[in-house]
Amino acid sequence: MRSSVKAGILSLVVLALAGCESPADSNAAGDWHLSDEPVLAIGLTEGEAAYQFHQVTGVVRLADGRVAVANGGSQEIRIFDREGRHLRTLGGAGEGPAEFRSMGSLDHYGEGALLVFDPGGSRVSLFDPDEGFERSWSLESTGRGFFPSAAYSLDDGSILVTHLRGNMPGDPSGVIWNAAPVVRYSATGEPMGEVAELPGDEWFRSDQGQLIDLPFGRKGQAAVHGNTLYIGDAQTFTVRAYNPEGHSLGTVERTIEPRPVTPEDIRRSEAARLEQMSEPEAIERTEALHAQIPYPERMPAYRSLRTDRSGNLWVEGYEPDPNTPSRWTVLAPDGEVLADRVEMPAGFEPHWIEEDLVLGVLRDDLDVEYVHGYRLIR
Repeated sequence: MRSSVKAGILSLVVLALAGCESPADSNAAGDWHLSDEPVLAIGLTEGEAAYQFHQVTGVVRLADGRVAVANGGSQEIRIFDREGRHLRTLGGAGEGPAEFRSMGSLDHYGEGALLVFDPGGSRVSLFDPDEGFERSWSLESTGRGFFPSAAYSLDDGSILVTHLRGNMPGDPSGVIWNAAPVVRYSATGEPMGEVAELPGDEWFRSDQGQLIDLPFGRKGQAAVHGNTLYIGDAQTFTVRAYNPEGHSLGTVERTIEPRPVTPEDIRRSEAARLEQMSEPEAIERTEALHAQIPYPERMPAYRSLRTDRSGNLWVEGYEPDPNTPSRWTVLAPDGEVLADRVEMPAGFEPHWIEEDLVLGVLRDDLDVEYVHGYRLIR
């Protein structure tokens, strides 16, 4: 199913995220929630290596119910049956065919193939879940300082690749924020033109050259379904939709401000960073860095965007505490608010959303990763 958005339709995002939807919107939105317990749980802290996950970058479900997991820690694609039993492992770390320097994203491609993106090698690879490696091709550079980050397949076989703008020599101290292109490539890797610009993440460079992501700063977001690209800039409160030729399908400016960043928010953020350090010198440098950070006055409007297999847009509300369950608003392709508050477990990141199933990665208190699937109840 292809999704489409007409100009002005996405204005409903503003109301849903702000918690100020009109009575008509509230009545129309359904009560969606996840099952209390996972219906699929894959992962072990000890035992067979295939069940131990680290730096998972993608989870997709195949047409027959099998699950493919891109495990970035080992540069492998692991295939599991519908009950979570390991079937086979594809790929691995390296420079050759069927190998990866890094693992950026995982997506379906065509009639059942898996598209795996290697941002380190700027290369796309296709795998058959049963037969293994099919082919790969490299992507032309978009220019000095731009680095590919994720790849998404379109209905016509072309590919959208998002980029990030890296920090370059000569960048000034202070807050750094740069946009980067989303480029469309043919099925053999030829560039077909820039579709849109992806707002980058905000960073802060201290006077001493230390570089960190800006706490509570803006982060560019992208999501794709069918032939529609969604671009989000959560700090300036916009969501835009584009077709593959780069024509805008709709734009919304957020008109309701999110909540302020409080001193307690800042204290919690700084304490979490310091807890990761043990060396006195590192702690001293970080405390000096904290004193220079120009914290934003307000939280971002939302954290991330996703699309489900029906083309609906899922928008995650911003919550600075990682120990708090995430809350999502769901909008239909025509802009109707389907659900204004879908809660997901703390530490759970959804990667694949179907009519009645949400697959993703759960990180526990020790940062151990598991692949979980929850029943989506509407």
